[in-house]
Amino acid sequence: MGSLSLKQVEAVEQVNFNHIFGYEWSERRFHLTFYFDSRTRFDGYIPIVKPIGKENDIYYICCPHCGRFETASEAEIIKGNMIMSKCSKGGFKPSRIIVKHSKRSNGVHIEKVKQFGYLIDLEGWGE
Repeated sequence: MGSLSLKQVEAVEQVNFNHIFGYEWSERRFHLTFYFDSRTRFDGYIPIVKPIGKENDIYYICCPHCGRFETASEAEIIKGNMIMSKCSKGGFKPSRIIVKHSKRSNGVHIEKVKQFGYLIDLEGWGE
């Protein structure tokens, strides 16, 4: 299953949008909306996300790579296992560009990273 629409996620019985904010970008021919979860944190370059909803044994997550909603089954979420992003299948384009500025050498270092997955933290996600 790929990305989900906002209406599909709103239909979930147990959902929490308190930490989600969106960004809309409109052009003449297309309209894009990205969603971000303020609870997402990083361990190095690996994102750790919290679910925004649950129905039966399926958790709903705001993907830190593409800014859309995805699902992950409870069987996939085993402590310590990385969940593969639905948006990262195929392609070799970097999904994150990290720019580091060095005060010592007064230079800029650009690092392009292709991210494939994320970790899910279930502790206190419904708050």
